[in-house]
Amino acid sequence: MIDGAGLIGSHLVDQLLAYGVQQVRVYDNFSRGVRANLEQALKDNRCEFFADGGDILHKEILLKNHGNNGWCYSLGGTLAAAVL
Repeated sequence: MIDGAGLIGSHLVDQLLAYGVQQVRVYDNFSRGVRANLEQALKDNRCEFFADGGDILHKEILLKNHGNNGWCYSLGGTLAAAVL
């Protein structure tokens, strides 16, 4: 989950965990999100916050650490969308 500490991302993380997924890896650079939004989710051992490369611009880091591990939700880019 890219941008997973934002309002929408953190709720999606909670829903994925409630649904029973095996793992949720959260990337965020905290430009808009806050760690407190993930407080409950991070108590679940299936939720991992990836602190190195939490920006959508770090493509190589994201690809290296995500690999072929299923789905990837990207909620980044909301600032650019708001400008349009």
